[in-house]
Amino acid sequence: MFGSGRPMGLRAMLPASAFVLGAYVLSYSGEIVRGVAFHAEDHAAVSLDMAVHRSVCGVDSAMSGRYTAAAGLSRLGSEHVPLRDLAVERFGGRDGLCQSLYPMANAENSLMLIERAALGWNHRASAVDIGRVLVAIRIAGCAAFVLGLLACGAPVVFCTAVFAVTVAMLHSLDPFFYSQYPLIMPVIAAHVAFYLWAGRLRWAATAMRHAGALAIAGIFAAFTVNLRSSTVPLTVALAVCYVEATRRGGLHAVIRWYGLSAAAFALGYLAFTATFIRPLERAVPRQLVSVHHVIAHPLVLSLAVPPNEFASNAGIEWKDSAGLALAQRIDPSTTYLGPSYEANLFRFYVTLWRTHPRDMLYVYAVKGRTAGRSLIDALATLPHHRLWMLVAAPMLVIRNGWVLLIVLSAVAIAGWRRLGDAGPWSLPVAMVAVLAVLSQLEATVLVPIFTPQYHSIHLFALAFLCLAGYQLAMTAMWRSLRGRA
Repeated sequence: MFGSGRPMGLRAMLPASAFVLGAYVLSYSGEIVRGVAFHAEDHAAVSLDMAVHRSVCGVDSAMSGRYTAAAGLSRLGSEHVPLRDLAVERFGGRDGLCQSLYPMANAENSLMLIERAALGWNHRASAVDIGRVLVAIRIAGCAAFVLGLLACGAPVVFCTAVFAVTVAMLHSLDPFFYSQYPLIMPVIAAHVAFYLWAGRLRWAATAMRHAGALAIAGIFAAFTVNLRSSTVPLTVALAVCYVEATRRGGLHAVIRWYGLSAAAFALGYLAFTATFIRPLERAVPRQLVSVHHVIAHPLVLSLAVPPNEFASNAGIEWKDSAGLALAQRIDPSTTYLGPSYEANLFRFYVTLWRTHPRDMLYVYAVKGRTAGRSLIDALATLPHHRLWMLVAAPMLVIRNGWVLLIVLSAVAIAGWRRLGDAGPWSLPVAMVAVLAVLSQLEATVLVPIFTPQYHSIHLFALAFLCLAGYQLAMTAMWRSLRGRA
């Protein structure tokens, strides 16, 4: 269903897998051998602290008021010292550390779960060892995507170009080495790869195998959402693309197929949540922040990006401390990230639309235009910028984000209509085009100023679509020349 007529056999995938994995390992050889110093990004520091505290004291969702991993890793060479030793030596023993802990919720816990698993497997793990685990996950996600394309019959030259783009994308996120940001794009790419392999192995041939595939996808989606909450629509959209590509029969059969798929996906999602996330919630008092990332907070504060007069007059700024003041306009008793914080910010947001509809429309019109121009302008500033300028050459003429959204929507619709067709392009192009549309919409609503950590999926999707366009054009040209000959 997803092959080109000559998909790569499973036996042939063994040397191909070794070659692709080796290429990725070589591209990260320096980071793997020497390690990378820990950068004190907030979420990375909190996640690492909670993983260490769970490893030492067996306590979930807890922080110490007298020690942080970021502080312990600040001195030269400390990144090679076992993390448990760094935490315990500050208190002169395990008991002192454990007695200093207090409950605290951490939004988006998949990074912490990865680090907790690494410390459980190796109690003597250092920050460098944790970094190697994170690199391995990034390599695995990108390699799975490239191998999925090869297995479905995509040309080797095209897959090589995709490999180069993924490596360049990961290296542009090196400043956030220990955070969740470099993991987002590889994990989403692994989502696509999973569906490609499910199609290649014909898991949709029976209802039972199809339900098993969607249950696994649901587990994977829950992990991804807890890595970054904004990936909720992306994971759901990818699942819908796969279900649509595998459906068959009349209306009643389609309804049953979608019902089975939704039930299996939800079962997997809930299983992951119940196993790994609910215990973290139960460890935190109800009056504290939820372990899920807030939504209204960035939705409201992003009205100030890019800076504009309306947001300034309304007291809206792109900084966390501004959120509390805005929520307290609705209810003065609101506490930062407390139980009513989100609801009051949503009320404030709705009030803005009700009282200043024209100003809000103007703000989003500007944000939409900027979401395209900012991305194009940023290409020349990225590492490996010559590669990005070459790959994204067709986009250089697009200077308006709304135009870019229309173009991407047209590609996504065309890909959707070809779902289930033979050829290596139907499913991956449709999936990546949908990712590009949703990422463009997210940039329009939230942060239109391009930054690699927030827009890695967007940049990856656009680069992939450009490469697919090059390949399809060359294939059409080659067929035309052969026909004339």
